Amino acid sequence: MGFSSPPQNAQYLKGVSMQLFKNTNIDFIGKKVYCYGLSLLLILAGIFGILKVGPEMSIEFTGGTLLQIGFKELPPIDQIRSSLNEGGFEGFSLQTQPADHSIIVRLKQGQQSKEDITARLLKTLQSSFSGNVKELPDRVEFVGPVIGKKLAMDALIAILGSLLVIVIYVAIRFKNWIWGAVGVLALAHDVFITFGLLVFLHREITLVVIAALLTLAGYSINDTIVIFDRVRENIRSSRKESLRDLYNRSINETLSRTLITSFIALITSSSLFFGGEVLFDFAAAMTFGILIGSYSTIGVAITLIHQWEMARKA
Repeated sequence: MGFSSPPQNAQYLKGVSMQLFKNTNIDFIGKKVYCYGLSLLLILAGIFGILKVGPEMSIEFTGGTLLQIGFKELPPIDQIRSSLNEGGFEGFSLQTQPADHSIIVRLKQGQQSKEDITARLLKTLQSSFSGNVKELPDRVEFVGPVIGKKLAMDALIAILGSLLVIVIYVAIRFKNWIWGAVGVLALAHDVFITFGLLVFLHREITLVVIAALLTLAGYSINDTIVIFDRVRENIRSSRKESLRDLYNRSINETLSRTLITSFIALITSSSLFFGGEVLFDFAAAMTFGILIGSYSTIGVAITLIHQWEMARKA
């Protein structure tokens, strides 16, 4: 059995793609009440999680001490956590480093100096794992509360600055500020709901999580602009079609691309769950964010543009 030529394969794959999502004619604009209701419910759940549970910020933002402790044989992380709990440590997080048989311990800001914390931590672990713990830590870093607040402010500025640049770029590209504003509104919708979920699940907000949210923002706006582009093309070529039909047709024409791209991105982000605790928060933020981003692209962004256009012409 031989393989067909590249052009034939490409034609075959194109045919399969078109058969999977052929001639969809879904009235997405007509379902705006359900989409707005779902978005409102998710946003309220996020607000409830933030107000009731409160975000658990990592020491990069609150200040604290980071220690990397080496072992001859790395014990299970649950045993290390139990040892530190019995030693009276609170508000810490653990991150294993199997490659060099060590563990990173992050401790929130307290009244003790980093020297006192280091000595106390080593004593606790050496007591629980006698003969298995190195005498000196591999690494000790201290983040003061002033630096922590500066990092938090820098992260906020980075997020707001990126949103502003996106608004300007989309407004220039589509020659209308409303497209940029709606694109960023959909993006903020995705990022806020994802952030609320992480807070609700008591996940620590680290620099890795901030990186995941910024990555999600880039993915979400790219997905939305693809449909914006199709709407713009259809507006140029079809002057007699009603706005509602034109917007619905644009979403249906890009539905295959949106769903296939999201599915592939989901497979990639889901595979990160197998990377262990270190990648868990990044994987969770990206996986959930991609789902929310795809939903808002199809069910929220274009509907908002349509409503604004109808209100402008009324």
